[in-house]
Amino acid sequence: MQSSNINRRQFLSASSTLLLSGLASPHLAWAGSSADTLRIGFVGGGANDAIDPHAMIGPSATAAIQTIFQQVTQIGPDFKLRNVLAEEITSNAKLDQWDVRLKKGVEFHNGKTLGARDLIFTLRRILDPKSPGYAAGQLAFIDPSAMTELDDHTVRFKLKLPYSLFATTIGDGGILGIVPEGYTGGTPIGTGMFKLKSFAPGQQIVLERFANYAGAKAPLSEIVLLNFNDHFARINALISGQIDVAQQVPVTMLKMLGKAPDIATQTSHTGLFNPFSMRTDTGPFKDVRVRQAMRLLVDREQVRKQAFLGNATICHDLYSPFDSAYDKSLVRQHDPAQAKALLRQAGQSDLRVQLLIAPVRYGMLEAAQVIANQARAIGVTIDIKKLEPSAARSSDVQNAPFTFGLFPGLTYLTMASISDGPYSTLNTSRFNTPEFTTLYNQSRGEGDAAKRADLFKQMQRIQFDQGGYLFPVFPDTVDAFHKRVKGVTPDATGTGIGRAEYGKLSLA
Repeated sequence: MQSSNINRRQFLSASSTLLLSGLASPHLAWAGSSADTLRIGFVGGGANDAIDPHAMIGPSATAAIQTIFQQVTQIGPDFKLRNVLAEEITSNAKLDQWDVRLKKGVEFHNGKTLGARDLIFTLRRILDPKSPGYAAGQLAFIDPSAMTELDDHTVRFKLKLPYSLFATTIGDGGILGIVPEGYTGGTPIGTGMFKLKSFAPGQQIVLERFANYAGAKAPLSEIVLLNFNDHFARINALISGQIDVAQQVPVTMLKMLGKAPDIATQTSHTGLFNPFSMRTDTGPFKDVRVRQAMRLLVDREQVRKQAFLGNATICHDLYSPFDSAYDKSLVRQHDPAQAKALLRQAGQSDLRVQLLIAPVRYGMLEAAQVIANQARAIGVTIDIKKLEPSAARSSDVQNAPFTFGLFPGLTYLTMASISDGPYSTLNTSRFNTPEFTTLYNQSRGEGDAAKRADLFKQMQRIQFDQGGYLFPVFPDTVDAFHKRVKGVTPDATGTGIGRAEYGKLSLA
């Protein structure tokens, strides 16, 4: 890299008060630099953050969950399915009965040995109708009363319907960890490389290495997750050596980072998407012509260049680009004239809508602003209401007529089950058509990969024509880190360094 042109005194001679002012809670002490303590900075935490593997509230809390807990299976950073806690997963010919055999010798942080009852308890906890977990829609095909313990480490599932991609769906998406039987919340208890040492919601999380972890010993002894009020404060802290890693940094700060001789960056081309979600069951977006118009008025290349400085891949409102069934033939051209005609037909020529957005990830607010300018050219007014990042999962955001979403890039059926499928608990668009639901149910039980891919493409065609999501790009993610951090790898899902497990990183 080039030698630094930054006035180092701006960072190194700044008073500790100035540096600490960027923290979500300035009174918290910085974790000291050491050879085995990794310090990671985040933006977007709040007082409601919770380290619950089935709730996922707050960026730093989610990162802690990924480190404290383990899943049955997982789509890795390379987008390939891998067993984590599962030793073997098998099915009958009809695909309506599956057996999961868990690995032996795995210990929870409270000393309990992982067993079949823990898996059963975890899934029933997620599927509890009184308090459904983040992945309840994803697991809607499971009958909570039809899970049987065959032996200490094997569970048999008799499903409501045949399910072909059971091994993928049972572990990934919103299922971020197996908990011990009887777990009631509070102190998180997982089987991961690290366990919780301390937690100040929205401020700081400290994790310590778990001595009895079943896998390879982590090189790090501690991980400290710190929340910042904004990206600039976080990047200041990285360049000045107060933290070691900053995930998903704004591309507008790449030039600054490039001038810092001790900082490296890792860019990942991802399937991450942040949709602008139009409610299909109420208001102006109930009319499919209005939804179509909103998508047609967008100049996607302009969004890519202006909001993301070119660090994104153009897409056409369909997710899961790395899934083999992704339909690349569905391309939406920029057509403001047609958009204007559709709005006129729908009686919405002077459409005015409010868009709620909490810019947790870079480019979200900028993309909204670019699209608002494009809409203005055909008489549509988009009033952007910027919220604090901590409001990202609030009920106001989840229920607004025009809002936003935050999703990783996973396989197609998993994403449909989480985001806008018929059983999703996070379907902010309320998209739901009988034809789509029929195809969704058929695809779940189709064992032939080619036939299943054809069903997926039919589903994508419906989403393309009628869906409630508007997202013009898949953003690249940029993780920035001190050069002494070793082991950073790209991540296609867009989750960031944590997807590859912080515990595998080391400090030189």
